Amino acid sequence: MANTVGDQDEGRARKRGRSFFSRLTTLNLWTPMLKDCNQDVDLSFQQADNLFRWQLASEHSRQLNELSCFMCSIVESKYQSREAYKGLLQAGVLCPGRGDLDTTRIDKNFTHHLATIPLFRQRKIIGMLFHWEEELTRWRLLDEEESEIRQVMQAVGFDDENCVVGLAAIACKRRLALSERVEQTSQAEPPGYATAVEQGARQVNSRSHSPPTDTLAACPTSLSDQG
Repeated sequence: MANTVGDQDEGRARKRGRSFFSRLTTLNLWTPMLKDCNQDVDLSFQQADNLFRWQLASEHSRQLNELSCFMCSIVESKYQSREAYKGLLQAGVLCPGRGDLDTTRIDKNFTHHLATIPLFRQRKIIGMLFHWEEELTRWRLLDEEESEIRQVMQAVGFDDENCVVGLAAIACKRRLALSERVEQTSQAEPPGYATAVEQGARQVNSRSHSPPTDTLAACPTSLSDQG
């Protein structure tokens, strides 16, 4: 009889615990802090810059990691950030082995993988994912520019000064955070890779040891020329 009473008490305690956890989770999901109620889902400049600098300092800078959400102030604790990261892995949005970010996996079931994260923070996480996708696209374009310059430098047979400047400009652009890029929009930019390639080709032609004209004509000056 004593065991039966004890089992009943233990069952009621577990039930109360589940009920309390359920209420706590509901409050966590549906009652955002007032200061965040009117925030846009897009990252602010400060959030975007913090995320960018954190990623640059990380070992795999192009892959979002378990503290990315915390470092850009989307969640309030490292624990929540790790939970969000696990959810993104489960949803298939992040594939760290390949360094991929697949925003097409954000569907109607996406929020189930972030059940412990408040809804308004879930929306912020989605904004972060699309923002980082744009950053990855920008980096890939810079990679292509760098590859073109290096191909031209290899074709002409020496390190042209303008091509070197072009490579330095690309390296600088890679490390510019969002606010820094916006700030520089009204300023003159360093020579781009196309200008560097054209000036380098003209200098090669003007030198006494310049290669034949057909060699220069074979050097790609744009992505379309490379086939």
